[in-house]
Amino acid sequence: MEGNLAPDLLTFAMRQMFVLLVACLIQVPLLSGQPHASRSGESPLEAEMKILHTQANAYRASRRLKPLTRRTELDAIAQEHADRMAAGKVSFSHTGFDARARQSRKVLPVNTVGENLYWTTDDEEVGASAVKGWIKSKGHHANLVGRFTYCGIGIAMDSKGSFYVVQIYAG
Repeated sequence: MEGNLAPDLLTFAMRQMFVLLVACLIQVPLLSGQPHASRSGESPLEAEMKILHTQANAYRASRRLKPLTRRTELDAIAQEHADRMAAGKVSFSHTGFDARARQSRKVLPVNTVGENLYWTTDDEEVGASAVKGWIKSKGHHANLVGRFTYCGIGIAMDSKGSFYVVQIYAG
């Protein structure tokens, strides 16, 4: 029996390693051209939106400012603009901002509305890259640290793999 024990253990160990390898491969998202998915099952773009929100609030905290509360009503407005830019229906611009500001005021009791946009072809850190870029830009930085209470975030990808990021601020 001792002679057969080693091969049986080896076979068992190899099976276990194979099962482990397959399990790992199933867990790794293969999303060429898209940000990496989170383990919670949310979409890769939603994961990037959460990262953007977290990074923006971390920066605000470093400046001793209150965090922005993400609102689904503003997310919808931001997402619509990101989707329209990614689809080529509007250019990468603030065109239509007045309408988005009016819409924001209709869904929330706010007076002031701002908007930051970001475009990138880098799929690794879309949300974090947007915040870093806004920090370096005087006008975008003013919105990032502005006297706002709420925000909405939208990210869309076009057919070429470019990402359009919109953050709407309201207060």
